[in-house]
Amino acid sequence: LPISPVRRPRHAMIKFGFPRFTWDGVFVAACILLVAAIVLGGASRQHELRLAVVELAALPLLVLGVVALVNQRIPAVSRFALLLLVAVAALPLVQLLPLPPTAWTSLPGREEMVLALNLINAPPTWSPLTLAPDKTWRSFLALIPPVAMFLGVMTLKADSRHRLVYALLAAVVVSVLLGTLQLASGGTQLYPWRTTDAGSVVGFFANRNHLATLRLMAMPFTGAIIGRALRRNAEKDRLEMWLAVALLALLVVALGVIRSRAGIVLAVPALLGSLGVTWAASG
Repeated sequence: LPISPVRRPRHAMIKFGFPRFTWDGVFVAACILLVAAIVLGGASRQHELRLAVVELAALPLLVLGVVALVNQRIPAVSRFALLLLVAVAALPLVQLLPLPPTAWTSLPGREEMVLALNLINAPPTWSPLTLAPDKTWRSFLALIPPVAMFLGVMTLKADSRHRLVYALLAAVVVSVLLGTLQLASGGTQLYPWRTTDAGSVVGFFANRNHLATLRLMAMPFTGAIIGRALRRNAEKDRLEMWLAVALLALLVVALGVIRSRAGIVLAVPALLGSLGVTWAASG
């Protein structure tokens, strides 16, 4: 018998002219964390509340990243990185585990604690390995943003990763412009933190070494963009390549203006690593 074609309802063939957007929750959460980390993450030790805001902003990305990672199949090349990540996060937690008195009293640096207990005739009780549990907890909480970003980026698609890289580089350019205005103003009006390196180029941060670290972090990403443009060898990618080259040159010059000795010393291995990234990305 002949098979008649399936007739679709008339309303199913109506097409609207509006584009259909698909929201990527992991990408949105990663952008929020990136902005919070750059604007508030460079605080000094006297601004712990603002650092806590960055840690809270990382929680949505951490949850979404873990859920996406569970639903996806973990590549074999990423398993070692995940194990290393778990080991780093577990390091402060291991120091918080209580130890019996016979164990922790024999450790170096505990003589004063044992002497204080003996003076008040108090028997030693179970105590953690760390000498400052509150600061160890802060170290663990400080690991939440990088762990969340690591898991989030691992589960993102390639296009979303590229957009996130562009957002990072845009933040770097804005911080360079802010640092230039700080240097030109000569005052303290453009410095976002009360305790800072006044008179130096710090951008959104409280310390010029932090700004130099952001420059060093951006270098391999510019190398990846240059390498990808060389591999494609398309006309539309040439402008992007030359913009990345100009940004890389700007980053090198900015390190000298920032006057961070650590940043200048680390610029050489960062440039060599960026060249390696460019070579790998170019195929």
